[in-house]
Amino acid sequence: MRNIKFRGRRVDNKEWVFGSLIRKRNDRTFIHFYDCNNFECLYEVDPATVGQFTELYDGEEELYEGDIITAEGHFRGPAQIIWDKIHKRLRLRPLKQQHYDYSITIVLDMVKIGNIHEHPHLLVIKEEE
Repeated sequence: MRNIKFRGRRVDNKEWVFGSLIRKRNDRTFIHFYDCNNFECLYEVDPATVGQFTELYDGEEELYEGDIITAEGHFRGPAQIIWDKIHKRLRLRPLKQQHYDYSITIVLDMVKIGNIHEHPHLLVIKEEE
């Protein structure tokens, strides 16, 4: 069974929360989960920060849409995990060649170096000399 879950940054304190995604008709977005004491929690999150779990890991750390990784495989260098709206799947977009996306399953070793929300400077690629 797939582990479908999301993360988002709380609007009140900018902390990350992980769980089920709930979108209300009034354009408010929430993450719902149960904490370690089995208490039900519901936090409003910034919808721009919501990302889906990829079911992939960097060691013990879960990888989500919006994470920036370095990878070995069909390309080298940093890439962003994105949601392909046309084909309805997660993909990798290399930061150096943004005209083509790769299947997330072709990459063997991914190492998370940040995410687009906390580390936007990683999206800027310096020209190689």
